[in-house]
Amino acid sequence: NKFGNLSGLGLIIFTWLAGSPSGEPISLAGREPIFYWGTILPIVFGLLCSVIISTLANLKKPERVTVSVECVYQNTGIAMTSCLAIFPKEDIPDAIAVPFWYTGMQTVFVGVYCLLAWQMGWTKAPASENIFKVLLNSYEITTEASEEDEESCDRIGANASDSTTSAGVIDTDEPQRI
Repeated sequence: NKFGNLSGLGLIIFTWLAGSPSGEPISLAGREPIFYWGTILPIVFGLLCSVIISTLANLKKPERVTVSVECVYQNTGIAMTSCLAIFPKEDIPDAIAVPFWYTGMQTVFVGVYCLLAWQMGWTKAPASENIFKVLLNSYEITTEASEEDEESCDRIGANASDSTTSAGVIDTDEPQRI
């Protein structure tokens, strides 16, 4: 995971430096406003729509955060690499600026969203935990915890009403509604 993050960061730096035929870094200054807003709006709408839809689907709060991040956070490395390979040298700075700007903005928006979700208690990491500990640790359920949950479900099932058999088949003379 850390190697992947370093590789992604390396690609962004490489793209920024290789974005111009003259070897100058990509410039995002002086572009039309639609360039900036047209790139940011899908991120904002994606976050809003994914939170609303996942809430309407009654997903748990950590699952809502996951769905939202997965909907918005795109692999822009593919877009950057494609721009370098597909466009003629003179068009590369304009073409590559879009995924480059999107990468920066998705990092900012998703980062702020994740921090807010964490502080509102929407993640598995405790809101009172130190931010560095949260960033460096995983709060995913381990295999041992999954097995404990499974055993606890088995115990609950075993203590359920006597009208079911161990196979979960209803064992009663009364007609059942399905």
